[in-house]
Amino acid sequence: NVKTIDGQVELKIPEGTGVETVFKLKGKGMPYSASRRGDQYVKINVRVPKKLSPRARKMLQELGDEL
Repeated sequence: NVKTIDGQVELKIPEGTGVETVFKLKGKGMPYSASRRGDQYVKINVRVPKKLSPRARKMLQELGDEL
């Protein structure tokens, strides 16, 4: 879910989306006239945990082997 000025909007992020990909939510931005709205842009930012449990580290390694 993404916060907009009108509330929450569901944004489906496609598989394989890369870091810093930008999605446009058409008509969900700021009003710029009495009857028109701008667009809201959402930039994808991925945070990687600094500390992983041994189990999580093993799972990530297995995932990397699959790719």
